[in-house]
Amino acid sequence: GTVAISFICTFGQTPEMPPVPVDPLLYADQQVSVGTRNVSDIALTLRPGARISGRAEFEGTAPAPTDAQWNAMRVTLDPAGGFDPASPGRFGVDGTFRIASSLPGRYLLRVSGLPEGWTLKRASLQGRDISEQAFDLTQDTGDVVLTFTDRVSTIEGAVQVDNADQK
Repeated sequence: GTVAISFICTFGQTPEMPPVPVDPLLYADQQVSVGTRNVSDIALTLRPGARISGRAEFEGTAPAPTDAQWNAMRVTLDPAGGFDPASPGRFGVDGTFRIASSLPGRYLLRVSGLPEGWTLKRASLQGRDISEQAFDLTQDTGDVVLTFTDRVSTIEGAVQVDNADQK
């Protein structure tokens, strides 16, 4: 038969978020075929997970986040395949962020804990919005730009019903 261990990992979280780990997550990925006899002496090579980092930009006139607000903000990778999210990343008071290394895969980038009045407009990686569409994380990526805005978009209008179509 076939069997798979999808992943093994541990994460801890305290009220004060610890710093983003410097050491990379290590993982192994190896296909093994098992027939009617035992298989032994399988060698697995550990590889470092990919890291993601970037910076924040603000469009608008609301005050920029304070140091305490930067510390309260989190940036996470949500796996598109439904596994638990990776350990959250942190912002520095200079607006840069980084997320600990993660398993290779497809992810959506999310931001939480934003200061009042600000909303995420887009998370851009090579011109593509990665907050709305999953992206493949296979290698270190350091050029993500998170754009926040204080401009609220509204849609106004009226709904009209054509009486001829009613029965």
